[in-house]
Amino acid sequence: MTFATAILAALLAFALETPSLPIRVGDAARKLSKRDVADIQRALTSAGKTERLFSINGGETKQKNSTVYGYLAHESATAGFRRCEKIMIARPSHQARWTVYPLGEKNGGTCAQVAVSGQSLDSMTSDRDVSRPFWVIGNLTDDEIISAVRFIRSRPRTSQWGGQVPGEWPIDQMFRALDGESVSVSLRAPNEYSGVSFSLQRDADTWIIKQFGNWVY
Repeated sequence: MTFATAILAALLAFALETPSLPIRVGDAARKLSKRDVADIQRALTSAGKTERLFSINGGETKQKNSTVYGYLAHESATAGFRRCEKIMIARPSHQARWTVYPLGEKNGGTCAQVAVSGQSLDSMTSDRDVSRPFWVIGNLTDDEIISAVRFIRSRPRTSQWGGQVPGEWPIDQMFRALDGESVSVSLRAPNEYSGVSFSLQRDADTWIIKQFGNWVY
């Protein structure tokens, strides 16, 4: 094998192993054309959103208008963790341009993502991947978020919810409870429109489940 052939083979292997970005979540997002994605990225740049667009979900509706939610990566010094911003990008028809609508914290615009141990943050492989970004509300520290996520993913046993926490469900949101100390973590069920929330209390280097509740959209 010549040197040039070896370089080409290495580049091809890297391309096959590296997921294409932005990662598309949901059937509608996967149906967007390459031109649609390029136009979305240009709209974000024009709106002053220069952070990397690493994931999108949503797309064209039956009414032929389009609404996409894009996730922009913020810089992070912690491996396997990043804060991110959720942005809405929409257009009324194919002929119209995409318009960017920033979302505040109260509307789900402030998010975080915690990678599965040993995997990249950009290695999401399915719509229900546990490493999907989730909504963060309130002044949670990076350490609190990472620690709570790892606790939930460990599927701890609890007598309050039929045996074990469903740690294989993706996290929908996390927020500081009204008591100012405990942290509430909501998980999204397989039907995507319901789930369960757990209230966690920090106990040294781990967490204790205080209570749980079911939720439905």
